[in-house]
Amino acid sequence: MFKRILALLLALTMLFAIVACGTQEPADEEEEQTGDHTGDNGQTGDNGQTGNEEETPTTLAFSVLSYNTQNAGTSRGNEPTHEAKYQKLANMISSKTPDIVSLQECSKDDVANEIRKKMKNKDNYNVIQGASDAHTAILYNNTVFKRVDYGCQKIGSAGDANGSEYDRYMLWAKLRAKETGTEIIVVAIHVDYAEAACLAQLQTIVNYLKENQAGVPVIMLGDYNARQSVIDRSAVVSERYSNARSTATAFQNKNEDTFIGEYSSIIDYIYYKSDVSFRGLKAKYYEVLMDDENNPSDHRPIYAEFTYGK
Repeated sequence: MFKRILALLLALTMLFAIVACGTQEPADEEEEQTGDHTGDNGQTGDNGQTGNEEETPTTLAFSVLSYNTQNAGTSRGNEPTHEAKYQKLANMISSKTPDIVSLQECSKDDVANEIRKKMKNKDNYNVIQGASDAHTAILYNNTVFKRVDYGCQKIGSAGDANGSEYDRYMLWAKLRAKETGTEIIVVAIHVDYAEAACLAQLQTIVNYLKENQAGVPVIMLGDYNARQSVIDRSAVVSERYSNARSTATAFQNKNEDTFIGEYSSIIDYIYYKSDVSFRGLKAKYYEVLMDDENNPSDHRPIYAEFTYGK
């Protein structure tokens, strides 16, 4: 009888062990594969619970910068070498230590990374690039954000029905804040300067975001190649995107020209749209960087600070 009881106890012990193994949480690398809402630090985001929700921040503060580099990888510009221009571009960006950077006219695949290498805290930044002829890049602070997804789609072809002068692309990235778990979509803009093409390409971008990234706040920053009067007639405005230059509660040099070439004007913008659920994305500060003496481009960088709270 004693042996039977001992055998029964042993069988029950083994059963409990099997059940316990079946309820273990999946490994950390599962997040990389499935894109769920678990951040690098093990905290969960919008769709998870940790048991310490009161300790998880609910408001994300971050900064963005947009910069047309004036074909940094070609001989254009006033610098004696590409390396000298990369250093000045990096210095301009590093003066604000932004968490997200949109670069336009990176005319070779390695330009964005060469600029990154010369930035302060260079190891804190990762580079996202699209098609080889897209000439745009996104840099993000990897201590603040984790890349969830990204894509590059063609939005216009040279000589198309809208009069595009060049092939144009949209580069976007979905980034997740490591501290809060919240996600945002960043779009690097460099649309065509032909007015009809500009309007058509902005419509394509807005339609794509509406159809594929609904419910996630969007920041669309870069060279729009159009004055405000044209942008006001575009899908960006009709779909109720907000202009950080107009809505920021603090600012500096906000009405200064962003393009300082032959036809000086404001053609670089930071537009944003909050998601329908929370509407918590807010521009807190906006600035046009005015250090023209050390700026190797025909565009001035534009910079903004945001908060996103649920």
